[in-house]
Amino acid sequence: MKWVNADAEIYRVAPQGGGSSKPSLLPGFFDTYHQVQSSERHPAEEPPRKRARIEKGPVELFQIVEGDPGFVLLAGISLSLKLSKTSRTPSDTGSHGPDSPVPVKIEYFGRLGTQSCELCLVGSASDAGKVELRLRHLSTNLLTHLECLNLASHSQASSREKQLAISQCYLSPPSSTRSQYLFEGKLYWKIGTPIPLVSGRKNETLDSIFAKYIPVPLDASATWTLEDFFSAVHIPSTDAEPPSQIQHESLKSNLYPFQKRAVEWLLRREGVTFQKNALAPLDSVVTLPEGFIETKDAKLRTCYVHPGKGIVVTDTQTFPRHTQALRGGILAEEMGLGKTVELINLICTHKRRMGDAQMFDDQSGTTVTPSAATLIITPNSILHQWESELEKHAPHLKVLHYKGMPHVAKPNDADLASPEYLSKHDVVLTTYNTLAREIHHANKPADRQLRHEKVHVVRRSPLVQLNWWRVCLDEAQMIQSGVSQAATVARLIPRCNAWAVSGTPLKKDIQDLLGLLIFLRYEPYASSKMAWNTMDKMTFRDLFSRIAMRHTKDKIRHELRIPLQKRIVITVPFTAIEEQVYSQIIDEMCRACDMSREGAPLSDDWVPNHERMRHWLNRLRQICLHPEVGKRNRRALGRSGDAAPLRTVGEVLEVMIEHNETNIRGEERRLVMTQITRGHIYAYANDLPDRATFSLHIYQEALKQATRLVEEAKSDLAAERTRETNGSDTAKPEQAIAASPDNSNATDEDDGGSEKKTDASGKLVALRKTLRSVLEVQHACMFFIATAYFQIKSTISPDDKAALEQAEALETEWYDKAKSVRQLMLRESHSRAARSMRNIEGKTKSRRLNHVPDIPVLTDFGGIENRKAIEKLDLIGDALDDQATQIDGWRRKIITILLQPLVDEDKGESTGDEYEDSTKAQDELYVYLLALRAIVAERNAILTGQTNFLMQTELNSAVKFAKEGQGHAPQLLLQLEDKIPSSLNSKEHSLRSVIADLRGIATLLQWEAQSGSSRANVELTVVEKHLREVQTTLSNQTKAIANLEKELDLFHNTMNLRLEFYKQLQIISDTVKPYKEDMDEHLDQHALAIYNQHEVQGKNKLATLLTKNRFLKHLRSDSNADGNRICVICQCDFENGVLTVCGHQYCKECIREWWSAHRTCPVCKRRLYTTDFHDITYKPREVRAQEETSEQTSPSKLGGSPESSSSAAPSPGSNGRQTSLYADISTSTLDAIHSVDLPSNHSYGTKIDTIARHLLYIRDADPGSKSLIFSQYSDFLSVVAGALDKFKIGHASMTKGTVGIDKFKDDPGTEVFLLDAKSDASGLNLINATYVFLCEPLINPALELQAVARVHRIGQKRATTVFMYIVSDTVEETIYDISVARRLEHIGRRSDKDNLRTTTPGLLKEKDIEQANSLEMQQAPLSKLVVKEKGGGEVVSEQDLWKCLFGRPAKGVGISEGLRSEVDRHLRIEAAEARRDGSAAETT
Repeated sequence: MKWVNADAEIYRVAPQGGGSSKPSLLPGFFDTYHQVQSSERHPAEEPPRKRARIEKGPVELFQIVEGDPGFVLLAGISLSLKLSKTSRTPSDTGSHGPDSPVPVKIEYFGRLGTQSCELCLVGSASDAGKVELRLRHLSTNLLTHLECLNLASHSQASSREKQLAISQCYLSPPSSTRSQYLFEGKLYWKIGTPIPLVSGRKNETLDSIFAKYIPVPLDASATWTLEDFFSAVHIPSTDAEPPSQIQHESLKSNLYPFQKRAVEWLLRREGVTFQKNALAPLDSVVTLPEGFIETKDAKLRTCYVHPGKGIVVTDTQTFPRHTQALRGGILAEEMGLGKTVELINLICTHKRRMGDAQMFDDQSGTTVTPSAATLIITPNSILHQWESELEKHAPHLKVLHYKGMPHVAKPNDADLASPEYLSKHDVVLTTYNTLAREIHHANKPADRQLRHEKVHVVRRSPLVQLNWWRVCLDEAQMIQSGVSQAATVARLIPRCNAWAVSGTPLKKDIQDLLGLLIFLRYEPYASSKMAWNTMDKMTFRDLFSRIAMRHTKDKIRHELRIPLQKRIVITVPFTAIEEQVYSQIIDEMCRACDMSREGAPLSDDWVPNHERMRHWLNRLRQICLHPEVGKRNRRALGRSGDAAPLRTVGEVLEVMIEHNETNIRGEERRLVMTQITRGHIYAYANDLPDRATFSLHIYQEALKQATRLVEEAKSDLAAERTRETNGSDTAKPEQAIAASPDNSNATDEDDGGSEKKTDASGKLVALRKTLRSVLEVQHACMFFIATAYFQIKSTISPDDKAALEQAEALETEWYDKAKSVRQLMLRESHSRAARSMRNIEGKTKSRRLNHVPDIPVLTDFGGIENRKAIEKLDLIGDALDDQATQIDGWRRKIITILLQPLVDEDKGESTGDEYEDSTKAQDELYVYLLALRAIVAERNAILTGQTNFLMQTELNSAVKFAKEGQGHAPQLLLQLEDKIPSSLNSKEHSLRSVIADLRGIATLLQWEAQSGSSRANVELTVVEKHLREVQTTLSNQTKAIANLEKELDLFHNTMNLRLEFYKQLQIISDTVKPYKEDMDEHLDQHALAIYNQHEVQGKNKLATLLTKNRFLKHLRSDSNADGNRICVICQCDFENGVLTVCGHQYCKECIREWWSAHRTCPVCKRRLYTTDFHDITYKPREVRAQEETSEQTSPSKLGGSPESSSSAAPSPGSNGRQTSLYADISTSTLDAIHSVDLPSNHSYGTKIDTIARHLLYIRDADPGSKSLIFSQYSDFLSVVAGALDKFKIGHASMTKGTVGIDKFKDDPGTEVFLLDAKSDASGLNLINATYVFLCEPLINPALELQAVARVHRIGQKRATTVFMYIVSDTVEETIYDISVARRLEHIGRRSDKDNLRTTTPGLLKEKDIEQANSLEMQQAPLSKLVVKEKGGGEVVSEQDLWKCLFGRPAKGVGISEGLRSEVDRHLRIEAAEARRDGSAAETT
């Protein structure tokens, strides 16, 4: 803001408008300068611009009186207009027009170059016209001023009151002291009015003017982020010396210096400070409102501007100061720095002076009672922790746990929750859940004029009936955006001081801060979401620097007396079984993601699927913990639920063997079916004369394979049943064939009999299913062999009777063999259906089927009174008798269909179309059963008057489909449908309604009979007799209906059993259906080539599965062997070798040379193929503890070769020194841990076993110590809990709420606490633990720091140790590299910035790590780092995703250049799209 004086040279003047050649606007001015345009033309001059025609008329100019208090002068210019030719002067031209300045308006301004412009001036008079000037030799600053004057002149509002920027311009003639004309321009800005918003954004014209004159910081208007909050919060200076009285005498613990400074800040925020050894009100200090800065206008008058909102004021007293009105704020101390102790000291130091008995609360509009108590709202998980801390540090305080309003049924408890009772305590504790429950008792009841006084008075929570001295929200991030029920109640609680306390104020995102401001009642943001959304960064920083305070450990490390923490990373190897599981998942991932193991794309059009890659990375990380962690991994091992017992590694191996053997059986079956199809191709080749004989040989060869499979399946089933029954009662496998999943829905219904007990073992079910599948193949082979003999028979001459008889005998023999196999497979389903059929047949023959009784005729005709009831009864009886006749007919039809013999019962041969042939009968049976159920329901409605609407809906739906020609036997259903409904209305004509009528008549007659009427006595006797007879009839008919419904269930069950039998028969028939309808004219060479290829592929896959099976069984026998592995060829030990399908093992180099020359096994001489080898690895099973340095974990080394790390230069952030995050551990300690014997002989995996041994070692080496086990997966902690139970190690967790926490703190036998990343552990204090076990490395260190902070915090008296467990040669190593490199990068930047080389090395290291940890905690809210779905783990970015999967390739294998370029290309595209989306979001 300033005034500028300058000269301008005119090189062109042109009149416009005014009605004459010389406009009345200063005619002398035009006379003076008009010759310039003919005498000189600027070489850079542009042609005149076309403008729209403007109607003549006076121009309204808003005039500002000098010294107007409503405006400030942003800028002013005085421009002397001189000629370009020095020979002429204005005095030569005569008249100059008016002597006083003429007000003008800039109609147009345009730049013509870097120092030239075009200016069009218009006067206010109606005939003033316009003058266009072209000026040159102007500075950039002058051009900017003219441009702003032009913008202001075109931003005119409808009235002066609404005008924000006003430009005033004058054109003055020469005077006695000035020889040239003078152009003056002034730019005014209205005081106290913000720049208006247009569609949610500031007016661009006004914002442009404002930005040119107001000194705005570079990032003042930028969007604020999470890091802005942590950089804005107030940090008390370490040089400040707080008064000695800050430490309250009643506090049982001593405050650290930084805590004293924090308490002093808390007192100041509550409006008091220590003066002369006593608390006194804080002197008022005038501060600028948030976002304002001080500056001066063009007249050097002091003013204050808000760059973000475009407000200018000269007196800040007129602007509200919400921070000075607010008493309280945000206490955001880093985790573990004693926020609780600071608040307790505040409670003890600053107490309320009680005054009036009642006071009015503006927020709720009610009268409340003042209280000196402090209300603390806390999560339920740390409520007991608050109680213990208050008892420990301030036992003199009276503390109450408010559990909520008592139930109305317990009036005696009301006094314990009254406002008066709460006021008697110093501290009242409650939880967020309690607040949420009282949401309907927090608001003031509406005042309504009621006709009658309320019976029940609306109760109000005592929390809102008191004006609390102080309200504290502990773990305030729980209220998030402030819209939850707990947040609503917390905002309504009357208070004098309000504190939001949290070490992690942001749970979800930066919007959580709005919830804190709403609780603090900080205006205008508490009531205006728009004000919050439009807050600029400068205001944001000013606001939170005043109301929020935070210490971080790295800033006050020199003041802390917490024992140093030791960090050790322990690398453990996989067992051979776990290695196999991990390798299998790697192979599955590569197939799913279309990549090789080295990470190279397998197709040219490959596009990375990051979501799929995240899924597989998550599974790999879960496998590193235990094979059963994660839903997908459990499902892969045959587990569908979470309740199954924990499997050991050996049991996992057995499951893998079972799955592999199942795959082998399936592949063998497919291979046999492929051979059968190949035989069909020859059998259907019409040009082959001996096609039947050729196909017969193929079928016979397939039968050999099928028979072998059947015998193996029978043997496996018998062996498993023997194991299940402990060697007793070895049953024939044929007895259990049909108990497969295909028959699991069949039930057995036997009158008085018992069902056969079925085996529920999953393995038995799988073996039965396998046996059934191979029996189907064997049946198909036998059937097609018989078919081949039939074809051969057709080619034999009729004269060769012996050959015909032999062929026919063989055909019959093989058909009979096929039938016997088929009957074996159908035995169970056939026997169940036959049993149920025999049950029906026996009841039919013995007449034990239910009989529907007729409606009996009354013994007399009744009297006069009950005549209508008797007539109704006659109608009902006729309808029920007709129904009974219909029911008997349909029952007989159903029984006839159900008792039809099943196929294969006689000696006849199956045609293969039995299932289709039985469809018609089954459809008719279904329709008759539906009709019978419907008519029974109709009969029940006539008896009871109750309609079965469900049955009506089912019948109507079936009839609707039948009318469309769909459903079961539609024509039959439409015929039967007319016979179902009765002509009677069941509501008016029901047997129960007759009883009701008779009872009514009897009641009336009783009154008349008591009056002495003889007629009534006679009538009453008749009616009562009829009533008894009808009641008996209804009872008998109801029992008959119940028996009919049981009979219907029997019919339905039998129908389903018959249907299941035909279904199984049809499945078998489908395996022997004709290959084609017609014969091929020639041999189908194309199909033959395809199936030959399938057969080769099947054999190769089968060989691979057999080799894998040999390897898995080798693992079973070799899992406990610790001896050296000797290669038979070279007689040397080896680590990487090969196992052959025949069970022999060699080192890779030897067997490669041998096989290239001999193609056989060196030991057994069996011929070997490429699919007969399986790679095996015998890694040294030793536990290692290593020290990681910045050189080893530099981000630049990720993905590099291992050989380059040893000689690599220091990373840029390391300053050439060894910066270590993790220390090493002695070899003797590792040996001692490894030598610990586990109580159980079972192994649950290398990681769980090592952690258990470590815990047992700590039990002996450090008796009484406790440990914390942390993982991102709650599933894994469940697995760990099961293993700890086996190993007899006491443990607790947060699954049962505070019970587990109290158990861990109080029970000496509970040595371990299990904590996962998704548990709400905020504020949890576990300083009784001294060891932290991190079960896996995390990309986001903030998650693990949450766990470490539970232990490493103020109050910890013992040295603590963090153990991080990593499985070698897995993705965990790469993830560890990324995590350490990220923190080392923070350390490097801070070391370069702060130049900390002069500090002692040990302290430097600890401070650097604390700084890196603090920065990591501030990167993002914790909820953003964890996937919400169960088992999802932490969030992994796309860049980290690639590093995790392919950042540490195997030795000698690097990332392919194709993959590297492809990944880089996709990352660049995604980064560009992100930038584009971000810029688009900003513009909108």
